[in-house]
Amino acid sequence: MPTVNREVHTFLQGIQTKVAINNVDDTTPTAAQLTTSFGSPSAVGTGFVGLVNDANGDSNNYLVFSNGTSYFYHKFNKAV
Repeated sequence: MPTVNREVHTFLQGIQTKVAINNVDDTTPTAAQLTTSFGSPSAVGTGFVGLVNDANGDSNNYLVFSNGTSYFYHKFNKAV
């Protein structure tokens, strides 16, 4: 499944965000998968914040940010 990046939104405080629809590991997306989703951490830069919607599903979603060198993520649980 190809990665689909939505429009970039720039906020006055300098945070940029994208929503990537990409197939990533259900529990621990890899640095390579996040790079496929957004580009390299150095390309997106420090302060980049993005969301990954795993395989355009309704269960696994991740908040991702870059420090300019690496990606960090947090998995969110669906509300029931």
